[in-house]
Amino acid sequence: MGIGTTSPGVTLDVNGAICNERNWLYLAAPGDLNHAIGNLLNYHGNDAEQFRYWGFLDIYGAQTGAESRFMPNGNFGVGTTAPGYRLDVAGVVNVQASPVNNVLGAGSRINLATGGSTIGFEENWGVNITGTATQPTRIYNSSLLVGYGNYGTNYGTGNLYVSGNVGIGTTSPGNNSLMVYQPSNVAGTGYATTSVSAIYAEGAASANPYAFGITGYDIGTADRTGGVQGAYSGATWGVLGYVTSGGSIYGEYSTSSTTGTGFLPQGNKVAGIGQGSIGDFMGGWNRGSVIGHIASGELAAGYNMGNVYTSGQQIEIVNTGNARVAAYSNTSTQATITHAGNAQLINGKASVQFDKQFTALLAKDETPIVTITPGGNCNGIHWVNVSAQGFDVEENNGGNSSVPFNYIVIGKRIDAGSVVMPDDFANKDFDKNLKGFMFNEADMEHSATPMWWDGTRIRFDAIPAELKQKKAGPQKGEQKK
Repeated sequence: MGIGTTSPGVTLDVNGAICNERNWLYLAAPGDLNHAIGNLLNYHGNDAEQFRYWGFLDIYGAQTGAESRFMPNGNFGVGTTAPGYRLDVAGVVNVQASPVNNVLGAGSRINLATGGSTIGFEENWGVNITGTATQPTRIYNSSLLVGYGNYGTNYGTGNLYVSGNVGIGTTSPGNNSLMVYQPSNVAGTGYATTSVSAIYAEGAASANPYAFGITGYDIGTADRTGGVQGAYSGATWGVLGYVTSGGSIYGEYSTSSTTGTGFLPQGNKVAGIGQGSIGDFMGGWNRGSVIGHIASGELAAGYNMGNVYTSGQQIEIVNTGNARVAAYSNTSTQATITHAGNAQLINGKASVQFDKQFTALLAKDETPIVTITPGGNCNGIHWVNVSAQGFDVEENNGGNSSVPFNYIVIGKRIDAGSVVMPDDFANKDFDKNLKGFMFNEADMEHSATPMWWDGTRIRFDAIPAELKQKKAGPQKGEQKK
C-alpha cells in the first residue's frame, strides 16, 4: 500500500484522493469530483468525464451527457444511449491510418459476421470489399457511384455509375470506357447462347418493341467513328453505325482488306471476305432511294448461282474512249443463243462450221434458224444441210458467183426447257409487295410487309408464330435438317 507515497509498488497504490460521498467512488485529485465509479442515485451536479453504472455503464463527456453506453444485453452505443445493435454508432467511424505510410497495412479490416460467414471491408492499398460465395457483397435498394462526388440527385436503385474506364476480366481497360475480356482458353461447343465462348448480352424477355441485347451510340462529329465495332484483327473489322473518312454515313460497314488501298496488287495472295449472310428463306436485300446496290471487283463485279430475274432492263455502259454509251440487251420470250459471222462463196458454194462453244450450247435434236444475206451481185443464195455443227450455202439457179455473204444463226439453248419463271414473279403485285417488305424501319408510323415461304410459294401475309420463335441453330456434331 502506498497512499500518498511515491512508487510503493504494492497492492494498493493511490496517488490522489479516494473518498466515499453520495455513494460515489472517486479516483481524482483532491477537490476533483469529476471522475467517479459508483451508483448514481439522485445527483444532478456538474457532470464531467465519468464512468457511471446504474443498470448499464455510461461513459460521460464533460458537460455533454452520456457519450457511450454499454447495455446489459451486450449492445454498445457510441454517440447514442439506446443502442439497438451489438455496435450502434451515431456519427462517423474513422479508422486511423499508419503515420508511416498512411495505410492500415495488410490484414487491417472491419468484419461483419452473420450466419457463420464473414463479410469485410479490408484496406490493402485500396479498399477491398470481401464476401463469400453464398453471402456475396451486395448494394441493396440503392445505386453505386464510382468516381463521382456529387450527391442529392435521384440515381434510382440497382444502377452503376462510373466516371472512369471499366475492365471486366482485365485490369487494363486502356482507353476503352468498358473493356470485357474473354479468356482464350475457354472453348465453345456450338452457336447457342449457352454454348458459345463469348461476351454475352441479352435484352429483356419482353413483348414490348425497341428491346435490344446490346446497343452502341456515337454522338461525335468526327470521321472514322461509329456505334459498335467488332474485329477479328486490326485489318478485319465491322462497325454498326459508321461515318467514313469521306463523311458518308453507313448503317453497317465492314472490311477485311489488308492492302490498305482497296485494290489488289499484282501477285498478292488474299482470302479476306468483307461480308456474308445466310438465311433459310433469303440471304439478304438492299434498297436505296436513289441506287440500290453497287458492286466492284477486278476479277468480277458479281456472280450469281441460279437464275436472275429483273423487273427492269439490263443495260451495259460501253466506254468508247470519248463517251460512255448505253448498250441494251436483246430480249426473247424463249431461251435462245445467237451466232453471227461472214463467209465467202467460191464458184457458187460455201460451207460454214460453228465453233465448238456455240454447238455445245445448242439444244439437242434442234435445228437452228439460219439467215443469210449476200454481199454482192448474184442469182441469190440459200442454205442447205443445216445442223448443230454448221450449214452449207449454194447460189440459186446453179450460179457460180464468188461473192461474200453474212449470216445470223439463232437456236434454242440446251437448258431452255428447264427455265420457267415462277408464278410468284408473274404476280402483278409482286414488286409492290417487295417494296413493302424492304421497309425503312426508321418510319415508326407504319410497318413492314411480312414475307415468307410456305414450302411452295412466297407469301406476304402474317408470318406464322412458330416461324418467329428463337432458334439456337445446330450444335457441334449435329446436322441441320
